[in-house]
Amino acid sequence: MSDLSAHRRATTSVADANAAVRAELITDYLAARRTGVWSDELRLLAEARRYDEVNPDDTVSL
Repeated sequence: MSDLSAHRRATTSVADANAAVRAELITDYLAARRTGVWSDELRLLAEARRYDEVNPDDTVSL
């Protein structure tokens, strides 16, 4: 691991990493919506659901 990579890992909080994963899932989903390929949309929704089950977001009250 490079020094820069090690520094980034050391300064990234769990909340920041969680937000980054969620943002990436949303970005990928929106890109899939633009293509109109429903199987890609469904795959990303399933991936987001699995991620939410393993990493619940306690900052959002449902």
